[in-house]
Amino acid sequence: MRYYPNLVGEKELGRITFKHYLRLMKAARLREFDQELNMHLSAWKQREIQMTDKKSQYIYKNFKDFFDADKRKNEYLGIQTKKPKMSRIQQKLLLKANMKEGG
Repeated sequence: MRYYPNLVGEKELGRITFKHYLRLMKAARLREFDQELNMHLSAWKQREIQMTDKKSQYIYKNFKDFFDADKRKNEYLGIQTKKPKMSRIQQKLLLKANMKEGG
């Protein structure tokens, strides 16, 4: 899907459906994401030479600390990440706090 062929002529452009257009736009966003990923992977390779702190230890322990690919991909595609669920204790504390404010 990422390498979906680009439309070049006006006739082709006039014939596409809205669903097809949305696929083309998604493919374009994924191509942009791939370019950004490649750029960051390249920088990641360079970190072996340059990225150390004062104690000569690497600043980033793994690639995800440096570039969270899943998060960026979701941003490109407009997908919102789910909020973490609250534990029962947190829910009870929030309920108590709201009850005190109201009255």
